[in-house]
Amino acid sequence: MSGAAVMVMPRGVGAWPGAEALWITATGWARAAEERFGAAWIATPDGAWPPGELPRHAASAAAPRRHRYAVVPTVARTLLKDARLALRQRRFEVAPDGPWSASRLRLVWEHHDLFNQAGRLLADAAGAPLVRYVHAPQVWEARKWGVRRPLWGHALEAHERRLLAGADLVACVSAAVRERLLAMGVDEGRVVVAPMAVDAERFTPTGDDTRRRLGIDPAAVVVGWCGSFRPFHGLDHLLAAFADAAAAAAPGLHLLLVGDGALRRDLEATAAAAGLGGRVSFAGSIPHAEMPSYLRAMDIAVVSSDGGGGFHYSPLKLREYAACGRAVVAPDEGELAGLGAHGFLRLHPPGSRGELAAALAELAADPARRTDMGRRASDHARRHWTWQAQLDLVMDRFAEQRAAPRGDAA
Repeated sequence: MSGAAVMVMPRGVGAWPGAEALWITATGWARAAEERFGAAWIATPDGAWPPGELPRHAASAAAPRRHRYAVVPTVARTLLKDARLALRQRRFEVAPDGPWSASRLRLVWEHHDLFNQAGRLLADAAGAPLVRYVHAPQVWEARKWGVRRPLWGHALEAHERRLLAGADLVACVSAAVRERLLAMGVDEGRVVVAPMAVDAERFTPTGDDTRRRLGIDPAAVVVGWCGSFRPFHGLDHLLAAFADAAAAAAPGLHLLLVGDGALRRDLEATAAAAGLGGRVSFAGSIPHAEMPSYLRAMDIAVVSSDGGGGFHYSPLKLREYAACGRAVVAPDEGELAGLGAHGFLRLHPPGSRGELAAALAELAADPARRTDMGRRASDHARRHWTWQAQLDLVMDRFAEQRAAPRGDAA
């Protein structure tokens, strides 16, 4: 009997339009599982597909809609959203007799959400191990962004803890998330850090790039960024630092912003008002398959933040920048701080506009250093940051659990 894996996504294929990285993650794990086991599917409430057939589209750039319950207090709207999500996810099941029924399920991978248990039920029915993949505990992360659940938050967090404890293994994206999981009471022996990764066969240092198509001067030194235009990315801070660097020390700089979101119009207006219209390109939202050619148009790639602290992320963009051989400028916080010793990051104090501008100007003036950093980045990504490497990490941990003497296994 051939082997297979199922990646369970608890929301429909149109969900999370502003967080395309969640779907890229599921697809990356599914491709790695397909290579290792022979077959893989991504199961959603809308259906199940092999990883190459998942119906996705570029992230929507639409401004936030006015909620139809806008007159209802914010806390009550949060309660209503939680109740609706609980109802939808408790109705979602992944049947054991799906397209994988002729295969031996070697792994069930489930994206963590507040109420989904479809992966646990499928794993139990198939006798397969379950890994629950966590970008962040949901209640904790929402609280960080100001979401209030005054009457039911503690109970919901306890429920979330039970879901996490019910997995055979919890894979989380960063050490900061791991520490939060342990603080919630999740067994340390069942937690592994499996950061974001990259398809190193598509994201490569050589290949076509988009400079000519975007009308960027071939002689320019291009500072680039990709992602969703959200406040916590601190793009206003990046734009201001770019302007400082271009004016003071690096007149040949050009800024390329790839992505979309509610803040794009504000940034376009700010750039125009500062007289930077001809030196800043807004590429808009693009299909992920085209991303490598945009990254290869960059000389210096940026991971940005608002400098507010509490950086618990594992940026997908960092892995893709690295695989494409770009020199990277990033804030000295979270997981980024621990990567500085590898030689492909130029770190700066988070929140310091002057230090960010200095970092951009410094690399703009040193093409040899950029080349060396890019080589180091590409080598590191291929050794450590592939989806296959993350799957191997998880499967090795399962093997250790099986080999542990009874009573010692986590």
